[in-house]
Parts: sequence; structure tokens; C-alpha cells
Amino acid sequence: MLNWRDEARVKGISGRLVLNGSLISAKEDPSDFDALLVVEDEAQEVLENDIEARGLLQYSECKTRGFDLLYYFAATVGDYPSLAGLDVWDRDKVTGKLKGVLEVEL
Repeated sequence: MLNWRDEARVKGISGRLVLNGSLISAKEDPSDFDALLVVEDEAQEVLENDIEARGLLQYSECKTRGFDLLYYFAATVGDYPSLAGLDVWDRDKVTGKLKGVLEVEL
């Protein structure tokens, strides 16, 4: 994850990253995590012109790195805030109980 983060920063991709899954749990051997990235709108030009930058946000590429990534541009989330609603992320998928998520600035 840290390598991915560093590569994204080098490419000019920034935003708010919400992490979920066993990576942020108390498990001794975390296996995976899910991530939601709200990308700053300024990165849109970078993504249009840089195939490597686009690859960093492709679901299949992230999956090979061990995580699931969904991303939206900040303007889109501003228009449709439910896309990035934490109510989907902060509940255990089996029990429905609230759980923690971690939000960081990319």
C-alpha cells in the first residue's frame, strides 16, 4: 500500500483515501483491504494524459497489489455524496455491526 501511495503521489494523484478491511483491524496477519479514493479534481488532467497514472487507479491493477479500489473525483462526490458514504464501509458485511475505517490524505 505504501508503494502504491508513493507512486500515486509522484504522478500527482491526491485526495482522501478511506481504508477498510483486515489491514486496519487487530488481526495479527491481515490479508486484504478495500479502499475508496476521492481524487482531487486537479488530477483529472494527469489521468487523461498519463497511462501509468491511470493504471494506478484501475481496479484490476490494484487487485494484483492486494486491494480493491473504487475512486471518484471530488466534484462527482460533491454532486452525489452517497457515492462516498461511509454507511457502506463502516459496517461488518456479516454481522452488520459498526466497525472502524481509516481516512488518510493521499
